[in-house]
This record gives sequence, C-alpha cells and structure tokens, in this order.
Amino acid sequence: MASRAILGEWLGGSGGGWQDSGGIWPGIKEITGKNATDADPEYGISKGALLPGHSILDDKTIHVHTADRLCQSIVLLHVRIY
Repeated sequence: MASRAILGEWLGGSGGGWQDSGGIWPGIKEITGKNATDADPEYGISKGALLPGHSILDDKTIHVHTADRLCQSIVLLHVRIY
C-alpha cells in the first residue's frame, strides 16, 4: 500500500514522501535513506531508493522514558487553507 502511494507521489512530481504513508504502521520508526540498487525500478534515474529503510522501535530498542518524552512533545496541527 505504501509503495503504491509513494510511487504515485513520485511520478506525479509532488515531492510527497514516505512520511505520509508511514502512519499506516503504529509505533516509533527509525527511517534511513538508502541508495537505489539494480533491483529498484528507480535505479539509473535516481541515486536514492524510492522507499527508505525503516525499523519499528520497541521497548527493547528505545527506553520507555524516551518514548514517553517523545509522545509528550508531539504537537498535532490541522491547518485549513481557504
């Protein structure tokens, strides 16, 4: 699902990205860019891979207090433009 959404944004030239689709999976994610390889459709067109590497952090990889502090520091904004 995410790859199709991202591909549509990429092909449409919107500059949108994986961060929009990343909300599909719950939890704290570590996102890392990676180089495109010959197995990627964007290889030869773009140096970077269309989909980044990611891992979901859990209580074994991130301290519970760190996760708590992060959750308490997040601000959600909804902007309506007329």
